[in-house]
Amino acid sequence: MLARLNAISGVACSHVDATGQHFLIELGSEANDEKVSAQVVAVLGAGSQKLEAPWDEPHAAGWTRGELWLDSNNILTLSFLEARMLSARWSARAGKELGLPAEAVRELGEVLREELDREFERVHAQGGTSERTWYVRAFASAFDRVADRMKGAISRDQAEALRAVLDRLL
Repeated sequence: MLARLNAISGVACSHVDATGQHFLIELGSEANDEKVSAQVVAVLGAGSQKLEAPWDEPHAAGWTRGELWLDSNNILTLSFLEARMLSARWSARAGKELGLPAEAVRELGEVLREELDREFERVHAQGGTSERTWYVRAFASAFDRVADRMKGAISRDQAEALRAVLDRLL
């Protein structure tokens, strides 16, 4: 998404907050504010809107307070962090629900993180997406691969049950 925003004529640099829901656009010195704003809203899609200065929105004001905002050079890092957090949470919950031994839960966490990373990398390589639920299809594909890869560590029945558990956790 940030790559597509940065490609708009007049955009010097785009940033996104840690939630992935709020974007800050820095304009080049020769940019036409209205023209750039219209193009940015079109790229971001339905429901997006421009905040006018002075900002009174807490998210936008966070920029001036030094809160974490990412540009296209470091956005994938945030996705990898999200994959790590999700895989830790989901592997623990799936392991408990399925009664998996600790070693299988550890392996599940690592396999799940690798497959989520793979989906994040794929979407980032495509320039992101404005689709709000892109992850449903992407993670379903990752969950299929996780269940296949786990068949060496858990039974076939547990792998099939794992697939269903991951769907519910999403």
